[in-house]
Amino acid sequence: MDNNLILMKAFFSILFYLSVLLCKGQKHNPYQNPVILNHYSVPELQSLQASDTVKYNSIRYYYTSSFIFEPYACNSCNPIAISDFDVSQYEYLRQKSKRYVRHFSKYGFKLTLLSINELTYKLPIHLTK
Repeated sequence: MDNNLILMKAFFSILFYLSVLLCKGQKHNPYQNPVILNHYSVPELQSLQASDTVKYNSIRYYYTSSFIFEPYACNSCNPIAISDFDVSQYEYLRQKSKRYVRHFSKYGFKLTLLSINELTYKLPIHLTK
């Protein structure tokens, strides 16, 4: 195999993994997570972090860890990046005691919503189901 091709593949692999790591770090930091910032302002988050850590942790957990997002390659789809994924748009699918799994081939990802019983932190919407 051509050495340039091998080097190019290695370079793009490293670049891909670095971008995944960067997105993961941003995903869990509510002050850098665009989805959380669509729902809460920085001052609101700072106030919650100082006065109601349970609610602050619940919000952070809900938008970053209450689901499993698995992107996959697709030929004719509109892929969604994890940084743009808003779980609240799919909350109506979450079940009380069973994980909900669905392929969204139109958008190039598989979604697994943890069951309400599995959630480490619950929001008020989970207590009524």
